[in-house]
Amino acid sequence: MTFSVLIVEDQGIASAGVRFTLETNDLFGVLHEASSCKKARTLLESETPDLVILDVILPDGSGLDILSEIRNSSNADTPGSSKREPRVLVYSGQANPQEFAAAKRLGADALLSKSDPPQELVTALNHMIEGIPYISLTVKRMLALTTESEITSREQQVLQLLFLGLDNKEMAERLNISAATVRKH
Repeated sequence: MTFSVLIVEDQGIASAGVRFTLETNDLFGVLHEASSCKKARTLLESETPDLVILDVILPDGSGLDILSEIRNSSNADTPGSSKREPRVLVYSGQANPQEFAAAKRLGADALLSKSDPPQELVTALNHMIEGIPYISLTVKRMLALTTESEITSREQQVLQLLFLGLDNKEMAERLNISAATVRKH
């Protein structure tokens, strides 16, 4: 069986990378691509993909709005309706921890960072097909930084930079604080 995929991504190179990763696997077929919220909405009204790969940051809005609309769709999963709710993978290269936390609360089936290796995309999609939620290690680390934690916003910034592999001096330069202050945080 081949699972149809809708890619919602505004960056051409990123979209091509996702498409290439999927096309090298017989399990997935790219149904359509959308580069905006508007086009994604139009396609979701007329098509029924099995899986949606959804970028958080789009030129005309947030992918989280699309996720919310998919989850709240009155036509999905109702008796007599031929339209079913697709499984949704949310990914981003620029989203903050709060946006990933929001995606999780809204019912995303998988969460990835664009910095994750391409094979992680396939792993996440396979989990989704089996109905198993998936969160990459990169995103798990980011979720540890949500505002529900008991650390300050500056400590969150330091942790994010630490996860990116920066040393104390590099973090200090980025944050315009001293290396001693970075160590304290």
